[in-house]
Amino acid sequence: MLKKLEKFLGLNPLDKLAKGWKKQNKKKILLVWNRGLGDIPLWLYGMFKQIKDVFQEAEFFVLTRQDLEEGFSLLQDIKILVSSSIKRGESININQELQALGYSVSFFDVVLEKIEPKPWLKWQRGFVVPKLCFPDDAKDVAKKFGLKEKKYLGVHLCTETEGFYKDEKNWPLANFLQIFQKISRDQPVLVFGHKKHGELPSHILDLRGETTLIEMLTLIKNYCRGLLAPDSGVLCMVYYLDCDFPLSVVSLWGNPNVGVLKQGVRSPNKYLKHKPLRGKHKDIKTLTVDKVLKTLKSI
Repeated sequence: MLKKLEKFLGLNPLDKLAKGWKKQNKKKILLVWNRGLGDIPLWLYGMFKQIKDVFQEAEFFVLTRQDLEEGFSLLQDIKILVSSSIKRGESININQELQALGYSVSFFDVVLEKIEPKPWLKWQRGFVVPKLCFPDDAKDVAKKFGLKEKKYLGVHLCTETEGFYKDEKNWPLANFLQIFQKISRDQPVLVFGHKKHGELPSHILDLRGETTLIEMLTLIKNYCRGLLAPDSGVLCMVYYLDCDFPLSVVSLWGNPNVGVLKQGVRSPNKYLKHKPLRGKHKDIKTLTVDKVLKTLKSI
């Protein structure tokens, strides 16, 4: 309630900035973004919404790396400027990147190189439901991968964010392999990820590195009855899809004070069921194979 009151009274720093931009008619706002996929719904959805609530005429542009383009495409009214030379964890020469794309810094009224998530966005936790607008399903996706019916368990093995976060987000690959060995072959599995790390059993359909984000989300939406995933961008994107389809999600957590758990709101998908499993002492490795397997069998 206090967070909502702060926003209502205009005490939020971002509200003050937006009011200043409105007063000075600074419409064109460029965000320079080189962080994670999951931050798009968790942070940026609320930030853009908050600015729009104050300054309806604001026009949003995002300068970002190539692998985030489809993620940003799920937000509405955003002009996406994509550079193939931007790499995660590396600094960005804004002038150089914009010039290569046919823009100049002077074209924009406001350039946001960094955002302040705690003072700007803490009000939205437990209040704002991020909503990602899913495009029309890619009709050829199922044919491309040879899928016919909604019966798969989708699995996201690895966040691939080593070195970017203090807490370990990944469950050991050896544990996933035990899960795959114990799951009946009557329960087919689709594995998703950015690239292949380690070999998987032959009966597992390994799609790591073979799908775009939109293709992956389409397969989960239309062909998976369940999803097993750690706290990750994939989990966030699936959780906040603004469309109704049945899906049971089992998520794996070390630190629970992050991600969709910290946001603290239900999915906009009214048919999504979520069962988060938390490791002891904020250690995801303390989650046992038996506990995860038991939970999977209950969905």
